[in-house]
Amino acid sequence: TVNVSRSRPTFTLIDTLEGDGQSSLIFQSAGAPTYSFSCNESERATCTKAIDAYVTKASELRSEALREGLMTLSSVLTETNKSLSDPSLELKQSAIKALLQNTEMPLVLISEYEEARGAVVNTVSRPTYSFGIGAGLLVSALILLQLAHSDTRVRSLNTLSRLVGQQRTLGSISFHANELSERQVVISIRRKLTETGASQLRFIPIRDDVGDASLLERLAKLTQAATHTSLPATKIPLDDLTRPSSDELDIFIVQRNRDRRADVMEAKMLAQRSPRKSAGFLLVD
Repeated sequence: TVNVSRSRPTFTLIDTLEGDGQSSLIFQSAGAPTYSFSCNESERATCTKAIDAYVTKASELRSEALREGLMTLSSVLTETNKSLSDPSLELKQSAIKALLQNTEMPLVLISEYEEARGAVVNTVSRPTYSFGIGAGLLVSALILLQLAHSDTRVRSLNTLSRLVGQQRTLGSISFHANELSERQVVISIRRKLTETGASQLRFIPIRDDVGDASLLERLAKLTQAATHTSLPATKIPLDDLTRPSSDELDIFIVQRNRDRRADVMEAKMLAQRSPRKSAGFLLVD
């Protein structure tokens, strides 16, 4: 098996300002396409023979491609000349015919590289294994710490509680039904309804619409309160955010693994400054 790769030349468009104040564009190419043929075998002679065969075939394909391209161009010029009768087109056709006489595309050897490899190691000492495992665990722990430090999404209920406070955290609900968790959320919401004298709930997503409304529908059924979902806090009209209502309670919906911590903090400040009644923040999947 011979692996073949081809490099591509680079092109640059240069914009220059001439002395007369006019701009000129220069299209400049750099480098030439090169082919690399690599082989990995136990015997050097095997690779040499295989690479030579691949080089020969590559040269043939390049010559055939050039010949086909020139013939196609000649046909186009012939058809064009029938309608234009341009003497310059005949000159171009003569040049193409001259090129077709010599379409050989031999490859020129630039460099070659040979690497000798020793026998494969089949046994490793126990201290080496221990060191490798220890180093791998240490690097993994450092990566996890870095990811945890740089993560900006709300991933858990503990994270939400640290952001908005324990009193404003209503709990979490998910597709994997957890009766105790759902009961905690329902009890928290019913308590807020009783304390404020409200009978309706308004769900306000933080940034994006809730993908699956079935969770909120199930929660509404459990709370036995009239509910509706508004536009996200980033899109809802300001009048709807500030219009007081003695019969409606706002619940901000935080979507796990989607909403950012900074957005939750902004929503917290919004809830504190709004004249509307707010029950708190609910984490949903």
